[in-house]
This record gives sequence, C-alpha cells and structure tokens, in this order.
Amino acid sequence: KWCSNIYALDIRVQELECTSLNLGIVPDTLESLSRQLRRGLEADVVVILGASGRGDHDFAARAMAAIGAEIVFRGVATSPGRSVTVARCAQTLIVGLPGSPWAAFIGFEVFVWPALRAMLGQCPALPVCQLATLATPLQGRPGVTSFVPARLQPRTTGWLALPIENMLELARAESH
Repeated sequence: KWCSNIYALDIRVQELECTSLNLGIVPDTLESLSRQLRRGLEADVVVILGASGRGDHDFAARAMAAIGAEIVFRGVATSPGRSVTVARCAQTLIVGLPGSPWAAFIGFEVFVWPALRAMLGQCPALPVCQLATLATPLQGRPGVTSFVPARLQPRTTGWLALPIENMLELARAESH
C-alpha cells in the first residue's frame, strides 16, 4: 500500500521549515491506530490521512478518544472534506483528513496550514483572491462551502474560471 497524499502535504510542511515524520500506513483497526496516535503525541501536530470518514471501519475518532484526546469538532460544512475531525491531546493537535487527494489537500490548507503558522507565531496567510467569471454554473448545497478546482484564463475584461471536472484533467492542466 502507498499514500500519495503524504508527499504533497510533506512539501507544504517543509515550506514552513518544519520537520515531518511519517508514521506509516496503519491497518484500519482501533488498536493499530491508537498505538500509532500514541507514538505521534511527541509531535505538535498529528495528521491522519484517510481515516476520518463515518463508515463502520472508521476508527479515527474512536482512536482519538481511546488515547484520551478531546474531540474539538467532527465534520465541517465543506465539500470536499466534510469528514474532517480535529482533536487535542495534551499539547498535540490531531487532525483527521479524508483520504481522497483533493479533500485531503483542502482540509490541510483550511485547518492544518493555519494552525502550523499560528504555532510558529506567524500571521495567518490570507488566501489569494482573484475575481473571475464562471464559465459554467456550479451546483452547490446551501450552507456548504464548496472548493472547486478551476483553471483561470485571462480575458480582456478580466478572468474566466473554467472548473476542472476531475483530478486527471487537473493534472493535465497543471502540466501545461
């Protein structure tokens, strides 16, 4: 087994000149995840990838509780990433992120990145905002913040945002 999310998020951590430690891929059992979480408590932040869903085999929140962590919140009104779980155990922040690459990246950018910056005494980085006209209408759910990958195309009257339908298309767009 392998997890490509680890490498993408590790690069973001290195941008802050922080050190990350990969505790490996953990079997989906309460005992295994609890054991690795305990190992991670020596760190300031522990990120769990792919174990924050709400299915029968999701042990993230139960493992957090098993090691004495207090759940700060479970579930957010975002798409993707609604299954983000955040807990605190002593001085360690624990963040459970979804396993899909786009959802993991969004969860990291919205929850982990600002927390790391705050721990380093840095001001929160404001997101880069660019006004653009959507090329096609998007369907969203009321009360849910949706993150949609898009390619910006310059026009004489501003920018045109072309939503990218899938991650393969996103990879192709980034390579050009």
